[in-house]
Amino acid sequence: MPNPIPDLEFHEDVPVQWSKKCVGYEETKEGGLVFFKDRSREFCDILVGADGINSPVRKQKLLELQIFDYGVTLINAGVAVPKSVMK
Repeated sequence: MPNPIPDLEFHEDVPVQWSKKCVGYEETKEGGLVFFKDRSREFCDILVGADGINSPVRKQKLLELQIFDYGVTLINAGVAVPKSVMK
C-alpha cells in the first residue's frame, strides 16, 4: 500500500506496516515480535502503537490503565529509544 500520509517524512530503513491489524506482541531480549490479524509476524526494535485508545498494544502493555472520557481529545507520545538502537 502506498504511504497514506505523503507529507510525512520516513526513513527508508524503517519499515512501516500499512493496512495491517496488530492483534498482539511478544517482548524478547532482542526487541519485539508483532502478531497481525492476517497471521503474519514481524520482528521490530521499536513498536509504536498509534491506533488509538482501543489499541491492542496499549491493552496488552497497560492492563491496569483505566479510561475516563472527559470530552477532550489529546494526542501525546513518549518514546524511549535505547542508545544501542540509534546507530
